[in-house]
Amino acid sequence: MSATPFPETQPASLVLGRPNGLGQRFGLREGDRLISVNGGAVAPDPAALTARLNRPGLPAALCFERAGHRWFILSDNAALGAWRRDGTPVDLGEGGGAPIDPATLRNWEVLRAPDGRYDIQPVTAPVMALLVPPLWLAQMHLWGPLAIWAALVLVGWPVGWPAMLALHAILSLYFWKAGAALWRADRLARGLAPDGVIATRTERELHRRIRSLHPEARYLHVPPRLAAAAVVDGG
Repeated sequence: MSATPFPETQPASLVLGRPNGLGQRFGLREGDRLISVNGGAVAPDPAALTARLNRPGLPAALCFERAGHRWFILSDNAALGAWRRDGTPVDLGEGGGAPIDPATLRNWEVLRAPDGRYDIQPVTAPVMALLVPPLWLAQMHLWGPLAIWAALVLVGWPVGWPAMLALHAILSLYFWKAGAALWRADRLARGLAPDGVIATRTERELHRRIRSLHPEARYLHVPPRLAAAAVVDGG
């Protein structure tokens, strides 16, 4: 999808009314302003936006603004809630003026706790969970499922290699399919709650974006003292 460059400001934009189920899963709120689509101008017309995004499987990079903070999501569906035209001029800045290739971005699911702790996982199915389940479980700090995997492997060891390979294949497929749900259940049990989706090019950029939206945010797997030092250093 090509982007239409535009000047530093545009005369109007689209503002989201009450988000629907999909919009809520993205973490959108009433009043969030759509700044650009793939870095190109946003026609203040919901029908035009729907036509522009009506390409299943080919998501666009949508830049939103809330309280002066901007972030991207990838979506191939404009039906995120009730849109309305807003005539307030928009200072495009980041997210506008230059084409953005959605293929360079990746959606991340963010869960956050009231005390600022947060954790992230890619929205797409974890390939590592399919190829190397124990490494993925350790990387995601899922110690309970990892212990279950190890126990099953030990139980199956005396049966022989054919049975072990079959068991490995079954476990790999299970963790690939259920990995995101297992991660989410574990974080919910730790007091985190769904906070939305953010699309970035890198994980490092994602952490910066989260701290911009939530200055008190602290990555779940970083000790508080180190997290504070990272904020001071601008990391």
